[in-house]
Amino acid sequence: MRIQSIAIAIAAVFMVSQASAFFVWDGAGDPAANGFTAGGGDPASIFTFDTPSAGFLKQNTGVGQSGNLDLITAPAELVLAGGWSVEFGLEVISSPGITSYAVFSSATDDSGGVLVRHSPTEVRISKPSESSHLDVAISPGPHVFRFNRPPGASFISVFIDGVLAHGVLGNDAAFGPSRLVFGDGTGGQDGEAIWDYLMTNGNTSTAITALGQAEEDAADCATDLATCQSDLDTCQADLAALATCASDLADCLADCATCAELETGIVDAVCNVLASYPATSPQALEDAVTALANSVLDNANICDTDAATCLATIIGNLPLK
Repeated sequence: MRIQSIAIAIAAVFMVSQASAFFVWDGAGDPAANGFTAGGGDPASIFTFDTPSAGFLKQNTGVGQSGNLDLITAPAELVLAGGWSVEFGLEVISSPGITSYAVFSSATDDSGGVLVRHSPTEVRISKPSESSHLDVAISPGPHVFRFNRPPGASFISVFIDGVLAHGVLGNDAAFGPSRLVFGDGTGGQDGEAIWDYLMTNGNTSTAITALGQAEEDAADCATDLATCQSDLDTCQADLAALATCASDLADCLADCATCAELETGIVDAVCNVLASYPATSPQALEDAVTALANSVLDNANICDTDAATCLATIIGNLPLK
C-alpha cells in the first residue's frame, strides 16, 4: 500500500489525461458474450469458462490445438494519442516455456505494442515481432500483469504485481494494429493456465486480488496527499524544477520508505516525464533517473539502506539494453 501511495504522490506532478474508453471483464461467463471474439484457432476447444470456479477462465490446450481471444473494442480502447492501460490476472500451470506461444498475451495500439509469453516461473517480454526481449523470473502461482502507455509515449511499461519489469519501445505493430489478444497461438504445444479478469484504461481492479485491494487502499490516501498538490503543481511546466518538487514530496512522506518503494515511485515519475520529453539514448534515461533519484533520496527517510546504495540499486535495475 505504501508503494501505491508513493507512486500516486510522485505521479501527481505529471498528471495526464487518460483515454475515456473503459472495459472491465471479471472473468465470469462465456467470453463470447462478454466482449471477446475468436482471434485465431478454435477458442471454444481450449477455454472453459467459470472453471475451476466462477470468475475464472481455464485454458487447457492439447497437442494440435490452439485458440486465442480478441477484445472486440480494442480499436477504441488502445489509442496512442489518448494513452491506455491493460491489466489482467493470470496463473500459468504448465507450458513448454517462454519461447512458446502456448500461453501468451499481447496489446497493440495504432502505433505499436507489447508481447508477453508466459510460463509458471518466467516470462519473456518483447516487441510483437520479437526483435528484442527481456526474460523475467517469477514465482509459481497467480500474478497481476499490467501494460501502461501514457498519451503519445514512446515506451510501453510492463508491470508484474505492481513492480516495473520492463519498458518496450512501442513502434512495432506486428500483432495489430489496435488489438488485444491472449490465449494459445501455437497449434502444436500444450499449455494450461487460469485467466482471472481483464480490464483496460482503469486505475482500480474490481477483482479480489492483493494488487486490486492495494489500489483501493491507495485511493483512500488521495485526500491526505492532496495537501501536497499546491506545492507540486509548480513542477509541471518546467523539468528543471524537479529538485524542488522532490524535496516537497519527501516532506509529505513523514514515515520512512524502503528503497524498493521509492524506486517504484521514481521510475513511474520519470516514465511520465519521458512521455513528453523522450530519452534519446540509454545514457539519457539513466541521467534522468539519477537526477530525480538524487533529489528524492537526499530528502527521504529510507528504512532499509542508505541513499548511495539505494541509488545504485535503482540504476542497476533499469532496462538499459
